[in-house]
Amino acid sequence: ADLSELERRWQDSEILNVPRQSEAGLARRWCKARDRAEGRCRERLAAQCRKDQDLLADQAALCERLERILETGAGPVPDPVTVEAQWRALPEQRDPDLQAAIAQRFGRALAALKQGEGGLESFRDAFAAGGERRAELCLHLEILARIDSPPDLADERLRFQVTRLTEHMREGEQDPLQATSRLLQEWYLCNPAPASEADALEGRFRRARRAIEQAQRDDEAA
Repeated sequence: ADLSELERRWQDSEILNVPRQSEAGLARRWCKARDRAEGRCRERLAAQCRKDQDLLADQAALCERLERILETGAGPVPDPVTVEAQWRALPEQRDPDLQAAIAQRFGRALAALKQGEGGLESFRDAFAAGGERRAELCLHLEILARIDSPPDLADERLRFQVTRLTEHMREGEQDPLQATSRLLQEWYLCNPAPASEADALEGRFRRARRAIEQAQRDDEAA
């Protein structure tokens, strides 16, 4: 907001009489200072975005530990009071809508835990859909990160790229940073994949996220 206001004030000042010998130098100083300020703003926004994503990952990890116990039945069933205390101990997201969305995921798992076996059965049915969506998210993130997908997904990746290109041409290209942030958030908000698929998908997701974050850091440095 401050940068926008300064930009407006600079534009208003351009009608003022300035000595000819000073005009070009002042314009260069303005452009250099504005570009540095905008770059610093982008760096801070990107750093805050990574911080928010890290918190979301921590919140999602607590959800997934509970969900995995509910899915597999392995290990002792946790005490709901203890689980709720662990959740409350985590910080909240700055974005209230994002906090509400991840809290909804936690709430579904907690409700299934409290309902006993009846609640667990319906909860487990959601894992298949979660696996399908997470596989699609991995493919999309790998494309945005410009890294390889598993060889057996080559045809699926090509079809997906053509479909997404058509959508972008119709709707207008999105900011890549916003697109990747949205996809990362969706990964943490959706149901996990079945245990048999989880490790492979998690490995692909982490690799894509690392590549995306490294590309963002490279852009900031440039």
